[in-house]
Amino acid sequence: MIPYNRRLFLEKLLRFGAGFTGLVLLNGCTAEYVYRQPICEEGPVLKLLPPDTGLTLYGGDEHSIRWVAACIDFVRIEFSRNNGIDWMAIAEKVQAAAGQFSWEVPQISSELTLFRLVEISSNKVLDISDAPMVLIPKLLLVLKNHPELGKVGGTLTLDRPVFGMFSIVRTGEATFKVLNLNCTHSGCPVDPDNNGESWLCPCHGSQFSKLGCVLRGPARRPLSVYDHKFDPNSGQLIVYNILSEPSSC
Repeated sequence: MIPYNRRLFLEKLLRFGAGFTGLVLLNGCTAEYVYRQPICEEGPVLKLLPPDTGLTLYGGDEHSIRWVAACIDFVRIEFSRNNGIDWMAIAEKVQAAAGQFSWEVPQISSELTLFRLVEISSNKVLDISDAPMVLIPKLLLVLKNHPELGKVGGTLTLDRPVFGMFSIVRTGEATFKVLNLNCTHSGCPVDPDNNGESWLCPCHGSQFSKLGCVLRGPARRPLSVYDHKFDPNSGQLIVYNILSEPSSC
């Protein structure tokens, strides 16, 4: 059975009378249809193809936006990070016949990302995502480029857009702890203390261990940690902009 969105597309083509016989090939499905010139009298067809909803996309990755189209020359592709309140163009003029566009996911955080397709000639929105997607920034680090992390106990402190200041501590041959360096008492950035063996909050005096555990209040919770994944074969550490409480301290 042809999926619902593609079935509608094919049914529209089949409604028109005798004339030129052709083929439509959509995502592996082939269907015969009868074509004649008045096929465009009912207006253009432009429809996003799945998956276009409910996904989690990571910054820097490539995401393929796909669609089916008829009676359209060019398409503008737009996205919204706030559930359709504001829109930004991803691509200004894409040939509708291409059927897909490869988008490099930006390094932004959003749980309310939508796509929409706009016909260039009429500037009319013809389709929009049914449900939002999640965007999560990520950072890729190659350990050989950071000798500070070459041995267990090594520490590297970085400042990156979206992430801010954070510290990576190598806790084992293939394990790490990635600390967000904002005090859990009032959010002030903490400073290195005791020759890098602890962290001190300059605002209210809270002190944390090298691994982010509370040594002295008023903070009661350890420093938050970023989700991460390490591939020992490639020596790559991926840090995701997802904060959580450490599992142990």
